[in-house]
Amino acid sequence: VDEDAQECLYALSWTSSGTNTPLLSVGGFRGLIKVIDCSSGEIKTTLMGHGNAINELRTHPVSPALLLSCSKDESLRLWNIHTSTCIAIFAGDRGHRDEVLS
Repeated sequence: VDEDAQECLYALSWTSSGTNTPLLSVGGFRGLIKVIDCSSGEIKTTLMGHGNAINELRTHPVSPALLLSCSKDESLRLWNIHTSTCIAIFAGDRGHRDEVLS
């Protein structure tokens, strides 16, 4: 699915679309999050915003459209994967002093 030879994916989280299609969110070295439609094998969307590698991805247990990402850029981001929107950024001055692992 991902043709980027320089990418190394090591974080993932399962969820589903509004029509119960299985979706797999993956992230890694490049700091991009790709949401893959597992039925078609196509990348549904790419979420951009982190300035460094993605360390962890977690899907909200009640609202499957919400995805939380933790990054080496010392931030966490809350995404709506259905609209490809970053809802909130948890970082800033006197916030995390090192990369967020999980």
